[in-house]
Amino acid sequence: MALQALPDGASAVVRTSNEYAFKGITVWSTKWRESSFRLSAEGKPLKDSDLWLAIERQRMRLSVVFQHTPNFLENSASPGAARGLAQALAAMEAKRIAKTLLKERAAATAAHPSRQP
Repeated sequence: MALQALPDGASAVVRTSNEYAFKGITVWSTKWRESSFRLSAEGKPLKDSDLWLAIERQRMRLSVVFQHTPNFLENSASPGAARGLAQALAAMEAKRIAKTLLKERAAATAAHPSRQP
């Protein structure tokens, strides 16, 4: 994550058009912090808690301002900060896709046990 490259106490502005990312770090993280990033506001296991916690750690050691913008690609950010957030979001999406594929494979195997790989 690019935020890790910044020295302690540095300032950064991260702009994103992703509402989930923006609300996650600016609104929902307050509640997640109470459960050490283990539980969602609904009391369910927090998805991608490792990534949210990594972002939170950087947020705590830096002076980071998160901004929601209409179009992520048309806006600038502090050097590398936007790239780091984009990488974290990409990792979250990759984990979500992998989980979906594994569930689909398990369902297919259960439906057709003779076709196991």
